[in-house]
Amino acid sequence: LFAVAACVAALPAAQPQADARSLTAKAMVTIPTDEHAFAEYAEAVRTAHEDYENMTKMLPVANAAGINITVGDDYGVASIPHGDYAAELELYVEHVGIAPLDVLRWATKNGAKLMQEGADLGTIGIGKIADMLVVEGNPAADISCLKNKDLIRAIILDGELIKNTL
Repeated sequence: LFAVAACVAALPAAQPQADARSLTAKAMVTIPTDEHAFAEYAEAVRTAHEDYENMTKMLPVANAAGINITVGDDYGVASIPHGDYAAELELYVEHVGIAPLDVLRWATKNGAKLMQEGADLGTIGIGKIADMLVVEGNPAADISCLKNKDLIRAIILDGELIKNTL
């Protein structure tokens, strides 16, 4: 079973054992142009805050239960724009309390499993597709080192070295 973090927020806080297959993600875009629209916008903000608070409670429960969680999405949110995965990883570690190695697993091994590409992607091994970052720092101790592009010393993409400042 896989749960994308946005979906985990949909789990009822009172029922952490809820069936992960019943998860649904919610997306809403509202532009306040009048009093009614502003009221809807205010409700959306309140709901987003509640969803965030629920996520901070449910992600550790889901992770401890062994649910395969992945990161990323196809739209981003106001606080973390699409594609800023280093900030997303840091959020889970610093604000939700997930261990850095778990979050790194969500971003690598679990993502590959979700795409049914675990034989070729997600872990380092002989015969696997070689996509890898070499970082100055230890993301298992300080996940924020992934946000600093100057600390990314090498990038290997599809087995080819495309950045090398080692």
